[in-house]
Amino acid sequence: MRAEAVPLFLYRSTRTGSSVAPHRQLFAAILTEEEIEQIDIFVPTPLPEPPDFQEALHQARTLVQTGATDHAWSVLAAALPRWHSDSPYRIAPVVPLTDPVLRDLVTPERARTIVSTPRGIKGY
Repeated sequence: MRAEAVPLFLYRSTRTGSSVAPHRQLFAAILTEEEIEQIDIFVPTPLPEPPDFQEALHQARTLVQTGATDHAWSVLAAALPRWHSDSPYRIAPVVPLTDPVLRDLVTPERARTIVSTPRGIKGY
C-alpha cells in the first residue's frame, strides 16, 4: 500500500487537481503523522525489484535527467518482460508510475504497455 497504492493515488490527485484532504483519515492507517503533514512531497521507500529491472530503472532515471526521455522509455519497455515479483500482491511493475523521476514518461498508451506485457519469465 505505502509503496504503490498511496503514491499512485497522490499522483493522480495532483494531476487532476483533487484534494487529498477527504482521505487523510484513510492515510492515518498507512502513513505516519509527519508523512501526512507533508503529503504533497511523500515519496515512499521503494520496494525491492528484480536486479535486471532495478538496473533498467537506474539507467532510465539517468537518461531522463539528461533529457533522453524516449531512450529512457525504450530501456524500461525492454526490461518489462524480465520483471517479476515474489509477492502475490504485486501483479505489475508500478514503480514507473510512482517514481518522481520516471512517472512523466508514462503516457496512457505506455501504461497499457506496462500492464499488458507478458512478464516474469525467469527461465523455468
